[in-house]
Amino acid sequence: MGGFIDKKPGEYRDGFVNLTNTDIALPSAQEVPKRMAQLIKEMNEVERDPIHRCALDHFHFEIIHPFFDGNGRTGRLLMMTQLLSRKLPPAVIRIEDRYQYYWGLEKCSLKEYNTLPHVVAEGILEGFKILMNQEKKSKNI
Repeated sequence: MGGFIDKKPGEYRDGFVNLTNTDIALPSAQEVPKRMAQLIKEMNEVERDPIHRCALDHFHFEIIHPFFDGNGRTGRLLMMTQLLSRKLPPAVIRIEDRYQYYWGLEKCSLKEYNTLPHVVAEGILEGFKILMNQEKKSKNI
């Protein structure tokens, strides 16, 4: 956590950031508040396909990259919150699935929007399995 305070936790970034190992152009720091306000508005709209919506909202959060640090963790937490609010299990993206996850984000940057929702759907199934195992364990106690 060294230098954490210097990263201004909880505040929008006021400088340049980039996504490691990608050529994705991120918005300037001046654009972040406006882009976040628009994203939040869109996140609160109802849509027929909640998994697709949560995945794409996650992608849009990541390419806004509103903070100096913690964008991935915050974005995944927002996605889980969206899923739970729709009565769906949280998407569990395991370490061994991270390359699929990154690939899904990369495909979205190329305007191909099917891979990331598939990864999220697989994560939801994994989350469901974990919840079911916990329920079985608690009934056996």
